[in-house]
Amino acid sequence: MDAVLTEYVHPIPPPTEPLQYRAIGLIRGRYQPSDEQFTQGTLLTQDGVVIDAVLLGRVMSLARKHLDLSQDHLWVVYPRTRSKPRLVIGGPPPPPFIPLHMQLVGVWEPQRLHPEATPAPVPSSPMPEDYFSIRGEVLRDTPDSVAVRIRQTPLNLVDEPRSFRLVLKGRLPHPGRGAFWDFQVVRKGSDLVIDQAHLVAPILPPRKKRVFNQRPAPRRSGPVTPTAPRADVPIRKTPPQL
Repeated sequence: MDAVLTEYVHPIPPPTEPLQYRAIGLIRGRYQPSDEQFTQGTLLTQDGVVIDAVLLGRVMSLARKHLDLSQDHLWVVYPRTRSKPRLVIGGPPPPPFIPLHMQLVGVWEPQRLHPEATPAPVPSSPMPEDYFSIRGEVLRDTPDSVAVRIRQTPLNLVDEPRSFRLVLKGRLPHPGRGAFWDFQVVRKGSDLVIDQAHLVAPILPPRKKRVFNQRPAPRRSGPVTPTAPRADVPIRKTPPQL
């Protein structure tokens, strides 16, 4: 349970590298598991927004054994945004679309869950609820939204790195497509809205791989003349007799 609560003074620690990708935040709400599976359900926020949610990692055991799910809790979450599905002509009306999805990975309530532990120092600038730290590469910048690519660290050296895209509401202070940005984001309803945006660094394009054992084609100098027919091959002027 200690690992779920995290050992940092802040539930969201500062980045350890200048170009560290991440998407993490805090949201207070009441988790309601579905009837089919405990780890899948919804998160009802204090302002009445219903968000699809899943439990990940050791927070599953924490939620089963130590949390009163009839109460609100301050969750540490990984946010995701989704595109609106297409309407099926003639089909039943779809349920209300919520673009947000939350992966619940921890709970930030050390005083409630660990009253016997030594009180940790209170951070000088506590992070508010519904705050998110988003760091990644800007893929698209429009007047009202920004698409950010978040690269995930692979679990081992064999797996290929994966990435996903987050859509934030708002705009950049200046054009920054293809650069790495640090965003401070707040949740407003079912949207993630940019509060502050800081350009970290441009992202260099990947180097082109060199192809070995391949000779370049010889360069020709001067005009190209048509090739004359071979002298030992007769030119047939009439069609052959059958």
